[in-house]
Amino acid sequence: MDIVAAITSVKATVGLLDKWIETRDFIKLSELKIELQGTVLELSNSALDLMDRLAKCEAIRRDLESENTKLQNRITEMGSYEIAEVRPGGFGYKSVDSTKPMHYICQLCYDKDGIKSFLHEYFSHGKKVYVCLACKSHL
Repeated sequence: MDIVAAITSVKATVGLLDKWIETRDFIKLSELKIELQGTVLELSNSALDLMDRLAKCEAIRRDLESENTKLQNRITEMGSYEIAEVRPGGFGYKSVDSTKPMHYICQLCYDKDGIKSFLHEYFSHGKKVYVCLACKSHL
């Protein structure tokens, strides 16, 4: 074998090895790329799940804030009233706000449904009676 043929043969072999290494590296890179894309997809799905949970938590937070506001308003409103015996054995909330005329509201309606129903006073058989027009209770 002459030297030129040997050099040509070595060059061809080196070229084939380079192509083989290049192909092998491309396949490895493709496999890594596919694996990374799978991981990115999993992370995207996890992020969407977390966003959904966050939206649900935010809705619950808004509902709780609304409920808290309602309760705070009711507490403030009830600061204007105190429980009082309207007549023996009959109770209602008495207005203690000096800026408003004295009146009673029905304890049953307010405690049950938050309805502020005024007790109406009338006389029956010479006795003072209070009636709630909302629940029809007589005190």
